[in-house]
This record gives sequence, C-alpha cells and structure tokens, in this order.
Amino acid sequence: MLAQREEAEPVRHAVLVLAAAPGSAARARRFTQDVLRPMRGSLSMDDLLLVVSELVTNAVRYGEGGPTLTLHARGGCVRVEVSDRGPLLPTGADPSNEERGRGLHLIDALSTRWGIDAREPGKAIWAEIALSPRL
Repeated sequence: MLAQREEAEPVRHAVLVLAAAPGSAARARRFTQDVLRPMRGSLSMDDLLLVVSELVTNAVRYGEGGPTLTLHARGGCVRVEVSDRGPLLPTGADPSNEERGRGLHLIDALSTRWGIDAREPGKAIWAEIALSPRL
C-alpha cells in the first residue's frame, strides 16, 4: 500500500496598520496583492480585494483611529480581519439609501463566513475566503 504524502500548506500572516484616510483602502489592496501573490492561482483575488476594500472603507468611515488589516492564510482559506478602536458595530443596509450600506451584503456573498469580534477597545470584523482546490 502506498501512502500519499501531503505537503504542509504554507502559512502566511501579515499585518498592516493604516491611517484613517481615504487612500487606506487602495493601500490595503496593494498590500494584500503583494502578500498573497504566490497564492493567486488558488483564490479569487478580485473577490478577496473587494472584501478587503469594503472592510477597510467601513473602518475608515465608521470606526475610530486608523484601522489594522490582518491577513492569515492557512487551512484552505484566507482570513481577512480589519480592526479599529471604535465601539460602533456595523448594521445592515438602510433600504432608503441607494449609495451606501451594501458592504456587509457583499462580504456575506463573497465570503465563506464572516463575523465580528469584540475587542478592548473596539472590534474586529473578519471574513474568510475559501481557496480553490488545486488539481
């Protein structure tokens, strides 16, 4: 009987502290592309970058202080986490507002799962994006 040996998946972990400024989402997208470039064949980079952009934009717009982006790739998924020091938790979209409030719906549609972790001070909003199986 032959045993099939699986190579250990590489773990990627990276953190970027951002300013509470309009250009932070673009900076976070570039950082994400640079860190996860070796994995680009096994994940939807467009979906991942949209999730990063939405989480960072929400933290800049509604959070307190500069947000922190944490990327963690392991075990078949990439976890994107954006934390800030603000106590305000996100809410769903306001149906009367056609231009804002759709970010969490996008995150829900593009991620395997997502959630909010309370921190002291503030909170972290995270989403997990599944990696595609390699053939």
